[in-house]
Amino acid sequence: MKRFDLTKVKFVVTDKMRYVELGDYLENGKIVAYDTGKKEYVQAVLLHEFVEFALIKALGIPVSWIDKFDTDKSFKLKRPKEYEQYRIAHYLATLVERQFIENLGLSWDKYENYVRKIKIKISRKGLRYRYEDK
Repeated sequence: MKRFDLTKVKFVVTDKMRYVELGDYLENGKIVAYDTGKKEYVQAVLLHEFVEFALIKALGIPVSWIDKFDTDKSFKLKRPKEYEQYRIAHYLATLVERQFIENLGLSWDKYENYVRKIKIKISRKGLRYRYEDK
């Protein structure tokens, strides 16, 4: 199986997302974070997404399946093994994200409360970013 070259990853901060999530990643290696207005919080989201992306790519799970896990409840039943692997990758990414926040001397609870209240704007293009091919 061909692995993704992690040196090709690019980080992007945006004011619109594909769907209601603070972070995202694309098959081409774009790691995306919603602009939370706080630099440290954006970095935490980017770190979470990078860790999750690296793990799912190492497992050979296509990003398109992650999108389906996030948006189509029935797809989880079609790919239970991969869904469980994704859940573990997400959990590990959250642990790294939390460690990052706490290492900065910030409160995880304040961070979580802040990011949960953000009203995320959705791109009119839906599942296609305006910078997808850049």
